[in-house]
Amino acid sequence: MSGEAVAASCHCDPCPRDDTENKGLHLSRPPVPIRHGGTKPRTAWLGPVARLTWKSLQFKPFYNMKPLSEVDREKAGNQKIPKLTELLELAQKGKKSVMFDLNAPAPRHFHRSSYVCHVVSVILDSKIEQHLMFWLPGFDREYVRKRAPGFQQVGQLFSIERLTKENISRINVDYKRLFYSGLREYKAVNININLYIVNEPWLFSLAWCSSIHSVTTDNIQVLNEINHPYFFMAPSYYKFMWILMDCVSAVFIVAIFYFHWWRESQKEKLLQSTGIHKGKSEA
Repeated sequence: MSGEAVAASCHCDPCPRDDTENKGLHLSRPPVPIRHGGTKPRTAWLGPVARLTWKSLQFKPFYNMKPLSEVDREKAGNQKIPKLTELLELAQKGKKSVMFDLNAPAPRHFHRSSYVCHVVSVILDSKIEQHLMFWLPGFDREYVRKRAPGFQQVGQLFSIERLTKENISRINVDYKRLFYSGLREYKAVNININLYIVNEPWLFSLAWCSSIHSVTTDNIQVLNEINHPYFFMAPSYYKFMWILMDCVSAVFIVAIFYFHWWRESQKEKLLQSTGIHKGKSEA
């Protein structure tokens, strides 16, 4: 299993990380929940081929395949389209939490109306502890609450009133939202925040110093080595310095353009004065 889209805890305290596996799921035919990756061409385009069987996806993902070279065969042999059950088994062994996007089948797909029920059944049959499941999909949430009351419900960036009404204490948020208000109002009411997708160490450090609870990343190998933030500035001071540098850069750019404009205007004046002197001498 690759480290793609793994949510790693970034608490400001230097404590052990409680990692969370974060994946995207599609259903094959028969309805086997399978993981897909946004950067792997072999697994990223499962939506248009949702009617293929699991066997076809495993061994013959497209028709009229040409024979593979030995290098390609070895490379393909090391790649798999993992099933949800395999991910859950891995998470259960390591006592890791799991959070995933659940992609709905096409409108005319034969499991369109039952895909949530089927995925929940697969999770419950896997015997993974319910508190390790962070349930992100919003569709049929009430059914999921009744069927699996131990799942931790995760919402989007809804209003605090709506989150309170739906009894949701954890949200999944685009990292760009951190730059607007720091999500202070959500932290003030003890709502846990997961940011996605955080791949750069400086952004991970900013999330750390902003008291963000966890992040989703495609760069777990690098971020897992960070034991402290790369800078020691308060988020407000960091933003001030960032804006100041932007303003200084803008001033420099304007100054450079003004200098070029001034030099060109001086050349034109010089040419005009030279032409006038030539005209007088000829007269």
